[in-house]
Amino acid sequence: MKRLRGEGKHAKRDVRPKSRMSKIGDTIATTLVTLQHEIKKPAPPPPAMPNSDGILWRRLENMTLTTDQKLMVGTFLAHKDQKGMRGFLSRSAEVTFQSWVFKFLSDAGL
Repeated sequence: MKRLRGEGKHAKRDVRPKSRMSKIGDTIATTLVTLQHEIKKPAPPPPAMPNSDGILWRRLENMTLTTDQKLMVGTFLAHKDQKGMRGFLSRSAEVTFQSWVFKFLSDAGL
């Protein structure tokens, strides 16, 4: 019985090592596929920005003042015309904030 032409013959395996350019091409292709998958993912949500007024009120609450003094300072700063002052004080150093509060209270006669 005769063998069929394709039977018994094994395909020759290429035993030569890959060229350096071929390896670089594979690396580039893999990187491009990875980037393509990363681009398809949705963008992460932006970090939540803390409320600067909330920070200011928390700093005022932590000061050792009477409730009336805190209310007086808070009422002054809560006015719509004091937005710039609130922004400045919320970003200022603790010493600056406390100095401003004490100056405000001394000017008010308290």
